[in-house]
Amino acid sequence: MLKEFDISSLASDPKGLQQLRYSNAKEQTPETLEAAAKQFESIFMNMMLKSMRAASSGLGDGIFDNDQSKLYQGMLDQQLSTSLNGGYSLGLAEALVRQLSVTAGFDTQTKSDLTEELKLPQRPPALIPSIEQYKPISTTSPPAAETITKVITTTTFETPVEFVRKLWPLAKQTGEKLEVSPHAILAQAALETGWGKSVIKHPDGSSSFNLFGIKANTSWQGSTATVLTLEYKDGIAERERAQFRSYSSYNESFDDYAKFLKENPRYAEVLKVGRSSQNFATALQDSGYATDPAYAMKIMAVMKNSAFSTVL
Repeated sequence: MLKEFDISSLASDPKGLQQLRYSNAKEQTPETLEAAAKQFESIFMNMMLKSMRAASSGLGDGIFDNDQSKLYQGMLDQQLSTSLNGGYSLGLAEALVRQLSVTAGFDTQTKSDLTEELKLPQRPPALIPSIEQYKPISTTSPPAAETITKVITTTTFETPVEFVRKLWPLAKQTGEKLEVSPHAILAQAALETGWGKSVIKHPDGSSSFNLFGIKANTSWQGSTATVLTLEYKDGIAERERAQFRSYSSYNESFDDYAKFLKENPRYAEVLKVGRSSQNFATALQDSGYATDPAYAMKIMAVMKNSAFSTVL
C-alpha cells in the first residue's frame, strides 16, 4: 500500500502558501511564525539555486538543452529548495524565529541574549587555516627599481626595435621619476641619436652614452666630448663646435636627464604636463630644450615608428 503523499509539500501547489497566509492573518502563533520562516528560507534557497544555474550557463548549453528542459529544470530547483528545507536547514529560519519571536512577544528573552544567540557559528579550530600557511617563503623586500635595472653599455644598436627593447626599462623608470610619458622620453633619445647609431663619440671612438644631447655647461664636473653640432639661429641651421656631457653608461645618461629637467627652472612647465606625449614634446620645444623649430613634431613622428608598437 502506498504511503499517503502530502501534496502541500509540492512547490507548485499554492494551497500551502494560501493556508499559511490565512493562518497568519487569523492568528499569530509561534507555529505560524516558524512556518513562515521556513517558507522564507525555502525561497532563499531557490534564489541561490537559480544564481548557481545562471553562473554555470556561461559555459554553454548542453546538446539536449532547450526551452522546455530549462522550464522543467527550474521547476526541479524550486521543488528541491522546498524538499531540502523540509529536512535540512541553513539556520536562516531558526534565526528569523528567534529574532521575530521577541518582536511578536512570543519570547521574553532580552535583546542582548538574542544578539548573543544570533552570532554566526564558528568553524572548528582544526578547519581554520593558520595564517602561517600564507606567509611568503622569504620576507626579504625586493630591491628597488634602480638596483635591478641592468647597466647598459651597448655601443651600437642594429635596429630601432633593438634600441626600444634595450632602453625601454630605463625610459619607463625615468618617466616614473618625472611623472611624464616614458614613450616620449625614449622617442626623444631616438631622435637625438638616430636610434642609437649616432651617439656622440670621443676622439678615440669610445661612446659618450649621451642620449639626450645635453651640453656640458660650467656647472658640469664630469667628462666631456667635443663635436660639431647643428644649431638653429633665427631659423637658419649652422654648424658649431660644442662640448657635451659624457657618461659611463646609458643608465647614467637617463639619470642625468631626469636630474637636468628637475633642477633647471626653465623646464618646470615641462614637468607639469602629465603623461601626454604630445604635451611633453610641445613643452620641451617651448622651453627651449632644442633650437630646432620642428623638435616636437619630430619627436611625435619618431613615436609612430613600428619599433614602438612591436616592442611595447
